[in-house]
Amino acid sequence: MRHPWIPTLVLSLAATGAWAQAINIDFGREHPLPGEGWGAAPNQLGPWNAVESLEGEIPVLLDTSGLPTKVSLACDLPFGPATLDSRYTAGNLEALLDDYLDLHSVPSTLAVSGLAPGRYAFYVYAWAPDYPKARTSVSIGDGRAEIVGGFGGGGVLIEGVHYARIATRVRAGEPVEVHLFGFGKGTLNGLQIEPLP
Repeated sequence: MRHPWIPTLVLSLAATGAWAQAINIDFGREHPLPGEGWGAAPNQLGPWNAVESLEGEIPVLLDTSGLPTKVSLACDLPFGPATLDSRYTAGNLEALLDDYLDLHSVPSTLAVSGLAPGRYAFYVYAWAPDYPKARTSVSIGDGRAEIVGGFGGGGVLIEGVHYARIATRVRAGEPVEVHLFGFGKGTLNGLQIEPLP
């Protein structure tokens, strides 16, 4: 017996990216999480995951619908949490940017594993509220590095100042390697993973 609703269901799931995971992560521990109604640079609404450090056990990451995922994070260097109350931030912007992980001035790799295959945009927040002259190099795999940092006034997120946006394709079973390097010092405030059509 033929079920006419099956093709419609399959098309609907494919169109909405049902298998891809949209994830919001705030690194650091001092400030509260950004609100679920604030989606930062990509306007990706939903809950934020708190990751206080990249040492020890990382909490289960929730997607933007609040469901647990099998996505995990691992880093080859221990980064310490830090905080600074910047005069350039307030509200959700402060919650995302003013607590962070202090990176070292040596190359390091943040591996993101467990994402469903597909195309994604990675928004890597790497702004130093304590030292606006600092710059952080961000790249994925063998791709071109983006340099993030500078004076970030105006209360809005600016690509190249507060974050790098890098699109990449995820293949089954392969982690995404986010390469980080601080010039003088580096910063990791947050990460958003956005599925692309």
